[in-house]
Amino acid sequence: RIEDLRAALAAGAEPVVFEGVDVGTPPGGWTPELLLELCGSKRVAVHACPTTALAWVGGKNFRLEFMGADELVRRAWSAPTPRDGGRAEHLYLRSVGEKMRTQPADLRASFPRLAAAVRLPDPWGRGAFFSSALRVSTAGLELWTHNDAMENLLVHLAGVK
Repeated sequence: RIEDLRAALAAGAEPVVFEGVDVGTPPGGWTPELLLELCGSKRVAVHACPTTALAWVGGKNFRLEFMGADELVRRAWSAPTPRDGGRAEHLYLRSVGEKMRTQPADLRASFPRLAAAVRLPDPWGRGAFFSSALRVSTAGLELWTHNDAMENLLVHLAGVK
């Protein structure tokens, strides 16, 4: 219930986890095929890294690769390759605004079909929206620790976080 989420957020700055919340899960679940359909071939900037640990501090170990969202989904869900004992590349997308330097990420603008399929709770009330980003990664990827300036809500659709 949204009231429970608001109460938990008001209680303090600690992370809150809600499981089993209906975010519009389609009948077949959030499959790669459905993401391919909903995200289309929109061009995205993807972090590509040879290891599972994406690093920024102490030396960047990834490169930015531009590809269609459909290609990202295919590559992220493809079977691991035998090279290096598993996957040869690790991919991570954090979508950005349409004008990446001046606009925050907005799922509704960047991926309208996906945004329409997801029912996002609004724990802060109308007018408090800042951004909504699509994140997609290969299994096992580790991201650098960071602090967000704004409160945020993670809706986890598939895989393990």
